[in-house]
Amino acid sequence: QKGRGEEVDPGCPELGQPPGTMKKDDKANGQQLALVSKGGDNQLAPFKGDAFEGGSGSGSGDSTETPERKERRIRDENLSLCMSISQFFFFLLFFSTAMLVNQSVATSRMGDHIRKKLNPARFPLTTIRDTDDMYDYLEQVVVPALLENNTDTQVAEQTSRYFTPIDVSNRMLGPIRLRQARVRLKNDCQVTPLFQQYSVSCYPGFDAGTKSQDSFGPEDKYKYTEELAGGTPFSGTFSTYEPHGYMFNLATNTTGALEHLKMLREDVFMDSATRALFTEFNIWNSNIGLYAVVQVVIEFGPSGGVFHQIEIMTMTQRQLNAGGLGSEMDWLAFVLLICVMVFVVQFILEEIQEIMENWRSYFFDAWNLLDWLNMMLLLIGFTLRSLLFADAGNANIGVEQLTNVDVFQTLTSYASDATTVRVLNAFNCVLLWGKVTKYLRHMPLVKDLIRTVWAAFDLFLPFLIMFSVALLGFTMAFNIGFGDKLPELANFSTSLVYLLRAFLKDVQLMPVYGITPMFGAVLILLFYVNMMLVAVALMLAMMADSIFNGKYSEEIKADVAEKAFWHEDEPIEELYRTINSTVARYTIRYMPMVYYYYVKHLKSREAEDASFKLDSLEDDEKMAIENGNTAGSWGANQPAIDDRSDSDYSSSEEEDNRPTSEELKRAIEHMSGRILSEITVVGIEVKSELHDVCERVAQMQMAVEELTWRTDKVRSDQELEMADAEE
Repeated sequence: QKGRGEEVDPGCPELGQPPGTMKKDDKANGQQLALVSKGGDNQLAPFKGDAFEGGSGSGSGDSTETPERKERRIRDENLSLCMSISQFFFFLLFFSTAMLVNQSVATSRMGDHIRKKLNPARFPLTTIRDTDDMYDYLEQVVVPALLENNTDTQVAEQTSRYFTPIDVSNRMLGPIRLRQARVRLKNDCQVTPLFQQYSVSCYPGFDAGTKSQDSFGPEDKYKYTEELAGGTPFSGTFSTYEPHGYMFNLATNTTGALEHLKMLREDVFMDSATRALFTEFNIWNSNIGLYAVVQVVIEFGPSGGVFHQIEIMTMTQRQLNAGGLGSEMDWLAFVLLICVMVFVVQFILEEIQEIMENWRSYFFDAWNLLDWLNMMLLLIGFTLRSLLFADAGNANIGVEQLTNVDVFQTLTSYASDATTVRVLNAFNCVLLWGKVTKYLRHMPLVKDLIRTVWAAFDLFLPFLIMFSVALLGFTMAFNIGFGDKLPELANFSTSLVYLLRAFLKDVQLMPVYGITPMFGAVLILLFYVNMMLVAVALMLAMMADSIFNGKYSEEIKADVAEKAFWHEDEPIEELYRTINSTVARYTIRYMPMVYYYYVKHLKSREAEDASFKLDSLEDDEKMAIENGNTAGSWGANQPAIDDRSDSDYSSSEEEDNRPTSEELKRAIEHMSGRILSEITVVGIEVKSELHDVCERVAQMQMAVEELTWRTDKVRSDQELEMADAEE
């Protein structure tokens, strides 16, 4: 066992040295001797002076740092890093568990159930082309789907008379509300100077300057109403609409709702001034405490286009109040959320302490910026969740509808906040699990791979800049060239998403070719060659270059050897060594004989391993000599590459010997021979298969000829029979 600093040394019983007699200098010399036995004196050269002249520590306070101080400092840093890793993974465990507990399959199932009701195959939403179709959709789809009196609704009414049931499990909180966004009639829309002598009126697109707030209808009974609480703006395809508008609540029974729709049609509630109609209602599932805020949005564009959308936002009871319905899972989700925020507060205090200690270089570390982004998003999500608890508690959701089912309560803002919290948590999941790579580079099994991948990021940032510039150029080209013909390329953002989907092979570029074959073909070819072939190949080349440098760079190997000598960046190994040293110390103190037999057992196993390695080396040498005698042009003293053991490769890597040009030529020659032999074998197999195929084809041809002959014979016999019958 090897101790550090002031620890009690176990000694060396196999050499007759009692515990506690090994000196620190002996330990340092032993470490250097072990390193020399592995790689030779040349590996000590890069850092011999660093071991005794200052080092790289920051905690010594002197201009020089002794080996003992450096060893103690590195040990403290490793243990501190191990503590940080453990703390982060505990935090990740709590956060992931909290997010998974809050997920429910019922939310997506409920959304699909409602969407199928509102978008049936007999009258799909896409068939709406004008306001008359909208009236038909409301009468034939919405009212029967939500207010139809059937067996399910009758069973639900027998269970409870509160709220309006739409099936056995779901009920509506209030009525169906129609909300309309209108524009004012604009005069003098004619194009000047060609039609300046004429006066043309029009209905422009919807925005803050053209929206209408004037009453209309018979006796101006349809008035503009402002939403007082609970509403949020809706960002549609043609414009962004406020939560206000001309509102009308349908009756909560089928007969009354159809009469209301008939009246609206006669009063011309929707006409050419209508730019959007929102069909809004709220659904509550009493079995699991689930809410669904539904909006069926139909936008009528000024150019004649119609956009259809069904937006369903779900929220559970645990998102509206702490503890949800009071079940164990609801309280577990709340407790885990509190634990996550405790971790966040602790991380913030640690980051503030780091800023106070070294604020000059703190913000130049990208990991620190990522930590702050992650913590800010967590704080924003927790704040929104707390505000949602307070707002939902004061809103008394569904209380007024218990006595009056014709009262509509807007829940859009609560559902929007719940959706925002989920989106922030989803983004935090990406950041946190991406941050795992920061700590994986300290793990013994994957640190070499992470170090190699990390080295590729030196070239990845310039590559990303070049890639982004080229992608922006192609995005503008596709948007300008085809935006007026394809909806997917109508604006810059949708064009960017469209081209990014090409990397996932999720789009078809043939419509671009169909519009303008010459220009489309050239643009598609340039995009494919530059972005799909050259860019991807360049990224793979960067990774290959990083792997090559990580394997053969002398500077990297010297740095790795120095860190391995001083056990730098080994938090997990340091924890193991600390535990092992502590166990050994107490074993020596209280059970010395057990420790003595344990060391004796280890010594015997090491002797057996050394004997086995020596026998393997002798066998490899004999095999190499035999291969050398039979290799011909390979040379008498060159072992065959395919017969080298793994120990040969590991020893060659430790000796820092790159393959020479002659070795590479011999390896290529050997590889070429192997490939040629494999090609010959494959050729023979292909020829054999071709012969079999030819035989099968010949047999099939014979069968076809036989069938043809028999068919001709049957036909001739039938002709003879028919001729005899006629005679």
